Amino acid sequence: MKLMMALLFTVSTAFAGNLTEVKLAEITSNIDYDTGRFFLINDDNGDVDSVRYTNTAHSGRVNADQVYPWHQVLDGIILVERNGYEVLKLYLEPDFSPKTGGVIRINYLYNGATGVRYNKNLTLARNTESFFIKDGEKEINRMYIYGNWKVVLGLVGIASIDTLYTNPIPPYLP
Repeated sequence: MKLMMALLFTVSTAFAGNLTEVKLAEITSNIDYDTGRFFLINDDNGDVDSVRYTNTAHSGRVNADQVYPWHQVLDGIILVERNGYEVLKLYLEPDFSPKTGGVIRINYLYNGATGVRYNKNLTLARNTESFFIKDGEKEINRMYIYGNWKVVLGLVGIASIDTLYTNPIPPYLP
């Protein structure tokens, strides 16, 4: 059994290489007390290898912890699904480059009753040190989601996504 575990560890670390993980942004909302976090996983050259998304409840319970190869995010990944609705989806635009970055599109459900969806476009940019996210010309590391509440129906979707920058992001607590 110990030999089997040693072999599995050796094989998994051999494929992992020297990947590094960088926290890009934290997401909170007025809908629930969950906290979402975006991480970028870079290869030996500092280029984008994959994207990691975690979602943690206020109690500390991990709701989601997924790693997606960057080319899979080109086709879109569902970050939040509720009651059969794809509430929050993440895309990389087709001209995205793992070396330089590109446009990140967050597609969100504005109103589940009518099916209206909107996009929030951000940019993954690279400087000499690492990647970071920009909203227009402003560097950001936080997003806040406002729920779209209707009097009779209650929560029907996401009204808007605001971005801001605070320095530094508090450390990640598992």
